[in-house]
Amino acid sequence: QVKNTIANLVSGYNRDLQLTKGPTMRGLEVTQATLSVMVLVFDRLGVNAGRCQAGLTDEVYATERVYELVKKGVPFREAYRRISGES
Repeated sequence: QVKNTIANLVSGYNRDLQLTKGPTMRGLEVTQATLSVMVLVFDRLGVNAGRCQAGLTDEVYATERVYELVKKGVPFREAYRRISGES
């Protein structure tokens, strides 16, 4: 709203900018309320170790295995195909 208000101002008259005070203050109030909510969210945020461990499937380590083959002299494309199961 502030951006739209000042976009069409043609004069250099300072009083024109008084129209931006209300929207600016409302924006600050919304920001403050949002930050208050985020404090509650982050205070209660936790890591589920079991789910994290379960998510560490073979696919997660595929790139690492490709680079191990590359270090042994296998061209990258061939190593990628081997690891991805392509023939």
